[in-house]
Amino acid sequence: MNEELMHELEELQDKHSTRPDVFDDVEEEHNIDILTAEISQMFSRAKQGLLVINRQAKNGSDQEKKVAKNVVSSLAITLQDLSVDFRKAQSSFLKSKRNKGGEF
Repeated sequence: MNEELMHELEELQDKHSTRPDVFDDVEEEHNIDILTAEISQMFSRAKQGLLVINRQAKNGSDQEKKVAKNVVSSLAITLQDLSVDFRKAQSSFLKSKRNKGGEF
């Protein structure tokens, strides 16, 4: 997961949210939509990667299975934390848009 993209999205959302009129910058809003979609796809690919590791580990030795389980557990926790942060930021941004009269 690319935390830089999440940070870039957060900055764009903050910048966009502070504008007096939510419709001031259509290009900026388009960039927010693109980054949101990219990050969502990254979450999906990361989840699929964890599933692949789990499947491949089933054919390994006991030690390989244990290592794979530990790696997947660690990565899943990190992925979940990032996902929660992303969803909170999205929710906050959308609430801000609604409060300003945006169509979200």
